[in-house]
Parts: sequence; C-alpha cells; structure tokens
Amino acid sequence: MKGLVRRSLAPGDVALMEVPDPVPGEGQVKIKVEFAGICGSDIKFMDTSLPPGGKIRPPVILGHEGCGIVTEVGPFVTGVKVGDRVAAETTVVSCGVCRYCRSGKVNMCPDREGLGSRANGYFAEYVIARAEACHKIPDTVTPKAAALLEPLGCAVNAAIQMSTVRPGDVAVVFGPGTIGQCVAQVAKLSGAHVVMVGTQRSVHRLEIAKKLGVDKTLVTGEDDVVREIMNLTGGYGADIAYECVGTSVAFNEALRSLRRLGTLVVAASSLSKIDFDVRSFHTREIQMVGAVSTDPTSWDIAMKLLALGLVDLESLVSHVFPLDQWDKAFAKAKERDGMKVLLMP
Repeated sequence: MKGLVRRSLAPGDVALMEVPDPVPGEGQVKIKVEFAGICGSDIKFMDTSLPPGGKIRPPVILGHEGCGIVTEVGPFVTGVKVGDRVAAETTVVSCGVCRYCRSGKVNMCPDREGLGSRANGYFAEYVIARAEACHKIPDTVTPKAAALLEPLGCAVNAAIQMSTVRPGDVAVVFGPGTIGQCVAQVAKLSGAHVVMVGTQRSVHRLEIAKKLGVDKTLVTGEDDVVREIMNLTGGYGADIAYECVGTSVAFNEALRSLRRLGTLVVAASSLSKIDFDVRSFHTREIQMVGAVSTDPTSWDIAMKLLALGLVDLESLVSHVFPLDQWDKAFAKAKERDGMKVLLMP
C-alpha cells in the first residue's frame, strides 16, 4: 500500500512510499481509510527538525485524524466487525498501570504511543487500531464529518474536561482554525456567549464561525480586541478564554481579555517561547490550564455530540485531495485560504 512517511528527524523528510500492508494483531483491527484530516500540528512539524526521543519517532506514517471501514479483525476482537465504519482514538499504546492510565487520562501516560507519531497513522490506504479504541459511526454521520472526531474530542477536553464554561459566561476563542471552531461550538452548547478572534488572513474562517453560531467575531489588528471584550462585559472581561493559535500575540491578548478570577485555557502548542507577565496571573488570580489531545471520555462525549447532530463538522471541510497529491493538500492547508483539508487515500 501507499503511505505518507516521515522518514527521519530532518526537516521536510516526508515521502509517499510503498509500504507493506499492515496485519492486525491481538485485539486490533485493520481499517481501510476513507478520509484523513491534516492537523495544524502536522503543518507545524512538517518543515522543522525533530528532537530525538520526541513526540514523533521516524520512520512513521503520519496522520492522527480520520475514519474508515474495518476490513479485517485480529484475534480476540469483540464488539467490532468487518464492515463497521469507525474512527479510532489516537492512543495505540499506553502502560495501563501509571496513575494517569488508572485515572483514564491515557493522553498523559509517559509511555503513550499515538497514531501518526510513534505508530503508523491515517495517511495511508490502511491503518491498524485497537479494537477497544474504535468508535462506530452511525449511518446519519457522513465520513467527512467522522474524520473530524479527533479535533472535536480535543475541543471537548479543552472546554468540558479541563475547564468549565457555564451558561451566561462570555467565552473568547482565539483562533478560527479547526480546533477553535470545535471549541466554539462546544462552548456555545454549554450556554456561553461566544466571541471568536482571528486575523485578517482568516476573515473567511470567521464567517464560517458566524454561520455555525458564534455570537461575535473580532479581527486582531483591525479591532481593539481587549476594549471590545471589556465593553461587552461591562468592564469586567471575559470569564474564559481559549488560546487555539500557539502564538505570543494570541496568548497575551487572551490574557488581557480576561476578568479577575478568569480562566485561560491553552489548547495549542507553540514552536517558540511565549513571553508574558506572570504578575497578571498573580494579582488577578487568573487560572491557566493546558489541554492536549484526548482520552476515552473525550471521544465518548464527542461521538454523542456528533451522533445527536448538536455540532456541525462537515461544514468545516473545505478541500479534499487524493493521497498522491499530499503536497498540494499541505500547501493548501498552509495557505489557510480554506478551512479543513482532508486526504482521501
């Protein structure tokens, strides 16, 4: 089969290669990939050198978002059968005995191996996943929407599991990318008044956010974001802010937009150091929490939201490319003139 492989730690060392068809082992299933999503982290790490022993361990087939149809099951598999359409949780290996695994937070396991980083991922014709990590996709959910279950799960982790947003809260989402759009929808479902902040380059994404229910949009550099939020909240500031960009500008603007006793949720990784004034956290008693990846609960909640039609993921898909045009797909994703770019192996 063909797979998009990160061959080494060197920047840009990625190639579409012929690789052996995978065979499911005990408790595993083989999935024929229908759609696979290009994540912002895929783009960030594509052209950068990787540290030895880091998140990505080459050679590895990339891609941690996607869905497909089960074509083969390994020994001792129950609950999943050939022909099921599924989306698989990204965790392939966890120790099962550390304090994080025992509490259900497998995304924190020191020995965790995830799809597309330390285990072969979705950017291929087939992918191997744990049967117990597969979530069956209802017939009412399209494959394109199902391919975005992982980012929706990340949003659930950020907006429900690692923080609390209440009815009537003013929630500000910095970054109208896929994670930001999903966070905005989850916060809206929780009863918040949602403001989304983007740049001039992402005005079209802000328009998508409006159509999906965001109450107000602001453009950094054109609008005085902090003043607008202060005016909206009677001078107090937002109750909660989600930083879904991973830049110093977004982080500090989010921090200044919060009220005293507010919460800053960091839901994006940064490739560079972010400088900020820690006194703001101290003197205003701001809470900051991180939210990364997913755990089984994230997926359970995300699947319920999608199956019940409470979120719209398919409207986030703007482009679909065949796997052999992966370079064009990544170029389109980097341009940010669309929204979510999918590969179709």
